[in-house]
Amino acid sequence: PITRDPRMFDVWCLHIPVQDRTTFQGLVEYVERTVKSERSRAPDRPVYLVGESIGACIALAVAARNRDVDLVLVLVNPGLASIIHGTSFHRS
Repeated sequence: PITRDPRMFDVWCLHIPVQDRTTFQGLVEYVERTVKSERSRAPDRPVYLVGESIGACIALAVAARNRDVDLVLVLVNPGLASIIHGTSFHRS
């Protein structure tokens, strides 16, 4: 039988297709639902969110809205300037 090593990670990837027009808020809510599901499944383990560019901004927004969840963030090139000063994400 296969045994599960508790130190291993379950990896979930969010891919946003070019034609997807989900709003930033919608993406945050989608990731948030996944985080809450993982937390309820394994409440004793932290949830790691790794995000690059707009994904890093989504991870930050999820963390800000879920301060009671043990989250570890790995942010690569967060496009914070584009969020603060306006982004074309919603117009692409």
